[in-house]
Amino acid sequence: LHQWQQGIFPALGLPKPEEVPHIMPVDLLFSKRVVLSELEDNHATEQYYKSIGTEEVRISGVEHLSEEGHNRDFIAFTLQTGSKDLSYELGDSLEIFPKNDEEDVGNFFREYSTEWDERTVIRLSHAFGVHDEISVGAVFTNVLDIFGKPNMSFLQKLATFEEDADKRKVMLD
Repeated sequence: LHQWQQGIFPALGLPKPEEVPHIMPVDLLFSKRVVLSELEDNHATEQYYKSIGTEEVRISGVEHLSEEGHNRDFIAFTLQTGSKDLSYELGDSLEIFPKNDEEDVGNFFREYSTEWDERTVIRLSHAFGVHDEISVGAVFTNVLDIFGKPNMSFLQKLATFEEDADKRKVMLD
């Protein structure tokens, strides 16, 4: 494999890339199904959350700790979980998995494509922990952050496809 990697770019008449970040391609196919029921879509979404070991908690209380007009906003959240096994000690970290607004995702798809929308059904092969059919709307609502600021890892992966060396350098730095 190593010899093949060394020889593939010259054989294709291409310069060897300076840096190729690790990219995991997503194995996806468009499904023949037109639409999924809400129950099927929710089941596929649950597969994603289970694959990354999450535990669902609900915010049962919010207390604002900052004085009115303070330049920082300190808020205390009370979390409620259905499991008594979840413990949180001082110094532990808690990761939050926000969701994109479904209406914003729908608007994004209407602007992006006239051929398919958030109800379009795809079949994933263990991508995002899902090995089933799921709507692209569910993926873009629950899994992919299409409205947030890109992180460095994303920019490094995207830089692989940038042809301009100066732009690629900025993306990698």
